[in-house]
Parts: sequence; structure tokens; C-alpha cells
Amino acid sequence: MDLSLSGCSLGATGLRKVANALHSVNSLEQLKVDLSFNESGDAGLRDLAQALSALSQLRSIEFNLNRNRIGDVGVSWLAQGVAALPGLEAMHLLLFDNVVGEAGVYELARTVRGLRRPSRIAIGLNRNSVSEAGVQAIAGAVGALPALVELELSLSVSGIGWAGIHDLAQSVNTLPKLQSLSLDLNVNQIGTAGARLMA
Repeated sequence: MDLSLSGCSLGATGLRKVANALHSVNSLEQLKVDLSFNESGDAGLRDLAQALSALSQLRSIEFNLNRNRIGDVGVSWLAQGVAALPGLEAMHLLLFDNVVGEAGVYELARTVRGLRRPSRIAIGLNRNSVSEAGVQAIAGAVGALPALVELELSLSVSGIGWAGIHDLAQSVNTLPKLQSLSLDLNVNQIGTAGARLMA
């Protein structure tokens, strides 16, 4: 299922209606939803996460939630919804230009670490307050997924320094099956030493 509702001024009420619609298609194996630029805030994510958690046959999800004023609470709800999917093999979450902080990143990292058999992971957190500790949590999570084949992390303008990049590089180097790696680390304080680590 592919649903695009970008820039439709849905707000929290509109996302609740999208969530209600998802309840009626519980046999889905693939779900791609673009809800970017809808000003949903955290409130819009609660019902969406509950609907997502009921889609137990999902193998692949892609959510574009860029620019929705989503913070730690909303990301925590979303993480709980993803964590309830036992057969998830591919996860693509875009959360550019929101207000996600360390606490939300921790919840997201914990969910990623708990996935049972993912082969493809993409997480977009550009222009959020990920912080050094946040990227270290993400690094630890992806490093715990030995079956990972594709990894894409977008973390530009996120307050990351050398220590976070160091942990990320170490985790990536431990993934035996990794074939494709894409990292967006623009406008962070990683320095020359950090750039060398990721080369």
C-alpha cells in the first residue's frame, strides 16, 4: 500500500482518520506513507502507532513524517508501534526538521535493537537534536543487527561530535553482511579525525 498525503494540512485529527483507515487493511505486508508537512505534532502519532502495531503481517514500512513538529513523545509512540511488528524486515523512517531530542532517539534506538530480522534500515533525523549520546545509542542499536544488508542514516545538523562518529564507525565495521551504506553527516562537529573514521 502506497499513500501520499504530504502538505494536506491534516493535523492530529487527519492523522487519526488515516490511522482508522489502516485498521481495515490488516493483511498488508508492505506500507509506504508520506505524511510530511502536516503539522500533526505528537498527538497525531499516538493513533497512527496503535494502528501500525495491529498490522502484524507487515514486512516493510516506510514513513515520511518530515516537518510535523514531532517531539520525543511522538517518536516514542511510533517506536512502540514498530516494536510490535514481529516480521519486519525493512524499516524506513524519515523525521527531518522535527523537534526530536535525546529521549526520543533513545526510544527509537531501543526499538531498532529489538527488531528480530531486519535486512534494511533507513533513519532520517536531519535537523533534530540527536546529540552525541543519541548517535551513540543508534550506533549500538545497528551494531546489534548482524543480518543487516543495507543501512542509511541521515544525521546532518544534529549536534554530533567525534565520539558519536567513533562509535558509529565501530558498529558499522562489525556488520558482516552489510553491502550498502549511506551516511549523511553534514554540518556536524566531527572534525578531520571523524571524517577519517568514516572513510
